[in-house]
Amino acid sequence: MHPRNIFNKRKPDFAEYAKTHPALEPHLIKKATSKGEGFQYTIDFSSTQSLHELAAATLQHEFGLSVDLPSGHLVPSIPQRLNYIHWVEDLVGKESDVIGIDIGCGPLCIFPLLSCTINNNWKFIATEVQPDCTTYALENIKRNNLKPKITVIQVAPDVFLKGVVDTASYDHTQFTFCMCNPPFYKDGDELKGGASRTGHRPVPKTLNTGNEIETMTSGGEVEFVRNIVKESMSIGTRIKWYTSMLGKKDSLAKIKNFLKELKVPVILDTTFVQGRTHRWGVAWSYDHSLMPSQEQLPQKRKLIEKRKSDPFIVNLPKSYCQESDGYQRAVKWMEDTLHKLKIEHVDIGDDDDEKTWHCTASVNTWSKQRKRKRLMTRIKDNPEQSKELLAELESLNTPCSIEFKLSVVTDDYHYDCKRMKEQERREEAASDNNDNQILYVFELVNGHRDELHQIVQLTGNWLS
Repeated sequence: MHPRNIFNKRKPDFAEYAKTHPALEPHLIKKATSKGEGFQYTIDFSSTQSLHELAAATLQHEFGLSVDLPSGHLVPSIPQRLNYIHWVEDLVGKESDVIGIDIGCGPLCIFPLLSCTINNNWKFIATEVQPDCTTYALENIKRNNLKPKITVIQVAPDVFLKGVVDTASYDHTQFTFCMCNPPFYKDGDELKGGASRTGHRPVPKTLNTGNEIETMTSGGEVEFVRNIVKESMSIGTRIKWYTSMLGKKDSLAKIKNFLKELKVPVILDTTFVQGRTHRWGVAWSYDHSLMPSQEQLPQKRKLIEKRKSDPFIVNLPKSYCQESDGYQRAVKWMEDTLHKLKIEHVDIGDDDDEKTWHCTASVNTWSKQRKRKRLMTRIKDNPEQSKELLAELESLNTPCSIEFKLSVVTDDYHYDCKRMKEQERREEAASDNNDNQILYVFELVNGHRDELHQIVQLTGNWLS
């Protein structure tokens, strides 16, 4: 997640949300924590109504926004939308008067509402093709007293930017940025997963809530963004930053290649991470002076600075990726391994989206594995000598002090820093392989890196 995202360091408290937004309360599900020391609340993420009420509750509790989201329309993930907004903030910098364009605002008008709430100096022109969405968007703007800051324009389906920029009523000729969450899919088969989802990828846990116009477009998200790029060629620097969110990793490579073919001078990209869900952002500009400094891109700077302490990555065998319960099996296998190695571990990512432990070891039980294996065989073959052999086995354990964070994730793009350059080359090749992997990610917190490397090597050996 973006460092400024309010959900980066704390999880949403659904019980507290229900106090602010009582309509959420009937959808709360009480469950015990994994440590068995209490309980917590969640919702059924496969229920459309539960997702509706959660979005409304989040906006009310965290931002003081009162919204009406009609059924049959896309329910936005608020943390994910915040990631995109904060990235645009990084691009824009400290400009005093910011005016953005939201291509396809939907009934909730989520990007303008959130952006203008957390940035007092921002204004928006939002476009929408569905008349009912325009009506709801205008009402949501009015009920939150944001009419002076947000204008909604009803447009034809083939209007992206050109008509908006040419007919905008704002008293200026330049816009700061445009943003867009395009329809992901090109047809119904792709929407259902037939064209892109393979056995390597976990079944999605959340429901697709959008209607056909919101989720499908001819040529999919790549063609949609290409049309924006084509229009941007004639608009040029009248919009400083052109941006879009993308739902598939291979789409990013295709758009970047298209921009390079057109010799667009400034091209940037990023990854938006929310638990096990990844989205990608692409930005381009025709103003050579707008290439951001490292200070304006804290996420990428962090990755560069951390290269000397890159995490270790273990790829799980394909058998895990090809099963619907592969992620759960991977979590169980690692929990058993940590117990076997007598490594204390505490859940710090205790939810359905990502499993993360803070691990501490005070005794090295993982080195000298060949000798340990020989002793175990001798104990089995010579039970009369078991006491002496067990003592010898115990003597192999030596004091140590190491802390590390261990995560089970399903995509190597965000975590595998060592292969960033290789990843960029794969993206530029525009590979059609959009599979996800299951990986163990080991990040050293305190102690000797070589000891953590031994644990990583042992994990890989036991998995093979």
